[in-house]
Formats: sequence, C-alpha cells, structure tokens
Amino acid sequence: MAGVYEYRDFYARQNTTGSNRALRIGGTVAFRSGGWKARLERDEGPPIPTSPLSPKFVLVLTPARGSTTKQIEEVRLEEYREENPSHEYYEVLFSVRNEDGSHTDDEPPPRLLVEHPNGPSPERPATR
Repeated sequence: MAGVYEYRDFYARQNTTGSNRALRIGGTVAFRSGGWKARLERDEGPPIPTSPLSPKFVLVLTPARGSTTKQIEEVRLEEYREENPSHEYYEVLFSVRNEDGSHTDDEPPPRLLVEHPNGPSPERPATR
C-alpha cells in the first residue's frame, strides 16, 4: 500500500560561484497517515550515461509502526547538502524504496531542474 499522499515544496539549488559552493536538495513528504519517516540519500550507482549532469537520489521511506488516527502528516526532509560539488548539475532524478530495501508502490518525486540563484544554469547536455 502506498503511503505517500503528495510531495510538497521540493527544491534543488546549487550555488556555483564564491566560497559557498553547494548543492542543496529538500522538500516535504505528505503521508496518508501518521508515523511515517523519510530521508534522502545520494544514489551512488553509476551515472546515467545520457545525463551525467543529473545526480540520482533515493527517497527512503519508513512505514508507520502500529495504528494511527492521524490522517495526513507532513514530514519535512532533512536537507541534503553537498559542499563543493564536482559538477554544475542540470537536474535531479529520484527513485523511492522502503527502509528495508523492499519495493514500494509509491511514485518517486518528479525530476527537478536545479536552480542556480547566483549564475546561469548550465546547458542541458545533448542526449542521443
């Protein structure tokens, strides 16, 4: 059974100049009931050959334990922060899994274009 109701306020920002160069990703997951937990992890698998400027992240869900009467519960994700990233990223891709590694019926968050608030966004790489 899917636990995610919707994704809210997801963002991906990368400062590309100055001493505060960082990639920051965050957002809020609204669950259909209380007691759920969620966190973001960098997917350390191989890069996508056609999109090397698109890092992958896994949204890891921990289902509620026991019963709850709460209907919709929002869980604000701890912000993922990567200092001095090696690339200027174009977009961020997501997958989703349960904490124990098992499959979930939940759809992943949509891909996000990376905002570059202090400079132009890199050109989207050509795909073949």
